[in-house]
Amino acid sequence: MRRFVDNLQRDLVVITRARRSTMKRLIGLYLLFLLASTGLASIALAEAPPIFVLKWGSLGSGDGQFNAPFEVAVDASGNIYVADYFNDRIQKFTSDGQFLGKWGSPGSGDGQFNHPYGLALDAAGNLYVSDTQNQRIQKFASDGRFLLKWGSPGTGVGEFNNPVGVGVDKTGNVYVAQQYNYCVQKFTSEGVYVAQWGSFGSGAGQFNDPYDVAADASGYVYVADLHNNRVQKFTSDGVYVTQWGSFGSGDGQFGVDSPRSLIVDAIGNVSVTDNDNNRIQKFTNSGTYITQWGSFGSGDGQFNQPMGVAANAAGSLYVSDLFNNRIQKFGACTQVGVLHLRTGQVGGVPESCGQEVDGFTLLTDATCGAQLRTQAFSNNEFTLAKNGTHARMVNAYFGQLGSLACDPDARWISQYPLGGPNGNGCSSNFGGDPQSILYATEFLVNTPGNPYGSVNVCWAVDDVLGDYEAGAPNPAGVYLNGVPLGISGGGPVQETSVSKTVQLLTGSNWIYFYQRDAGCGVSHLILSCTVTIPCGVVTAVEGPRSDQPTDHLRLSAVPNPSSGQTQIAFTLPKEGPVTIAIYDVIGRRLRQWVWSTLPAGQHHVEWNGLASDGHRVPSGVLFYRLEAGGQTLNKKIIRLQ
Repeated sequence: MRRFVDNLQRDLVVITRARRSTMKRLIGLYLLFLLASTGLASIALAEAPPIFVLKWGSLGSGDGQFNAPFEVAVDASGNIYVADYFNDRIQKFTSDGQFLGKWGSPGSGDGQFNHPYGLALDAAGNLYVSDTQNQRIQKFASDGRFLLKWGSPGTGVGEFNNPVGVGVDKTGNVYVAQQYNYCVQKFTSEGVYVAQWGSFGSGAGQFNDPYDVAADASGYVYVADLHNNRVQKFTSDGVYVTQWGSFGSGDGQFGVDSPRSLIVDAIGNVSVTDNDNNRIQKFTNSGTYITQWGSFGSGDGQFNQPMGVAANAAGSLYVSDLFNNRIQKFGACTQVGVLHLRTGQVGGVPESCGQEVDGFTLLTDATCGAQLRTQAFSNNEFTLAKNGTHARMVNAYFGQLGSLACDPDARWISQYPLGGPNGNGCSSNFGGDPQSILYATEFLVNTPGNPYGSVNVCWAVDDVLGDYEAGAPNPAGVYLNGVPLGISGGGPVQETSVSKTVQLLTGSNWIYFYQRDAGCGVSHLILSCTVTIPCGVVTAVEGPRSDQPTDHLRLSAVPNPSSGQTQIAFTLPKEGPVTIAIYDVIGRRLRQWVWSTLPAGQHHVEWNGLASDGHRVPSGVLFYRLEAGGQTLNKKIIRLQ
């Protein structure tokens, strides 16, 4: 026992020392975060990270308080279990953090704990707890009733030397990560020893403090190899498959005493707590980096040593934030926000002008009136985009200039620069450089947390009598919040297209086309832009609600996840036109069904997993949308191969 206490104190000292030793790296990461969130830099990720939803907990021993929450687990009903380490107990909560119950006290008797650490649930809802200092595993029913225990101190078969992580596979086998025996042991659900693998070292299949273990639906087992700064993947019999990770703070790397915990979600991706770098990293089941989130601090979405991570069936993630003594919930994408902007909207002013549209609010656009918040800029284009002089915009169709291949509904517009030495329509001279903006649109993002989004923009420009680009240091092109999305290429009237993943700003955002023009006359522009936020709206409610009123739309997909035929069921409160569409995470529409009118009541459509072009939709997270009666309902669907 003395050795364990010494080791525990060592671990906590190392954790604290690691925070100091990585402070410079954390400050650097935080500065990069600030740059990105202020629009001075953009970050391209393969997938948008989850969005902060809620938090609960504080330091203490009362109900809902924690004294070092280490691991967290989620049952099939969405209830949350937390290993409250120094309070020697397990606490149970609803999915939104409402306290349900607790059990445990200091000691070595049945149902007592000497620092509980790892948690895992089986298909029946039974909870397995690694009772670290008592060197055993305890099994409980979901209401906290003690069921059984196994283990004793030692290095032999079925014996433990600091059991920390525990995992359960789909057949009910239990895996235990033994930190100081440098191995993983496998047991039946009744605690009968089956097998073990591992030894001390850094080679394939060896460990330097294995700290957590998790299994996926295919039976593969993943181990957080703490001081080798890596994750290792094995078959259920312990045969080595692959590994990923190294020491560092880059994508796919892990900090001092990391990784600590991991979980495999419903579609097979692996989320890992990189506690020294105060972040969560997400990978495919083969170790390909997907995304990350978190930074050092106590704000929403920040961490002070994230320890445990768990996922529910809807894709939401729960993280135990050790030194902040709280649990944080991060939401899966539940709605796609899509905003379309184009010059010279066909059919006049759209209804969306100045209104909220799918998580956005459009404030100004070439379709909202002749006078826009459009102006000549100085060298600080982004600042003057919000505070500069208005310019006169005229919507017109210049058929001789052609149309955009990407958007046939976009129309050419013209701009007459205001000002000039004689007020004669020539470009003004701001800061010694003549410049002009042909198009500027402000829109609000109504999603918190400066979300990541995809921007697809195409345009062409005809500079009549002006000097096209004129070798300027800030060349002609499309800008988002002062950051160039793409530079015009080739020359006048040549279409340019760009697609990028960027970080948007919660609140005001600007897209504008900028060019330097030393001449007088009229400039023409045609532009189309689509902005998509994969996580458009976050809700704490996952799945259909049984108490949803009958005067609202209802929407569901069964089965979900699905690898074959999927039935999309919907209920209409009144007769009218209906559209159902399926989108991928960057907002591309894959399939659509349209009815000119349907009666009120229940309906359904069968989807075979194919896109409109006949190709099979790849596995991953998708979104399906119902539009009817002026209402829109969006939900997530998981497609499996």
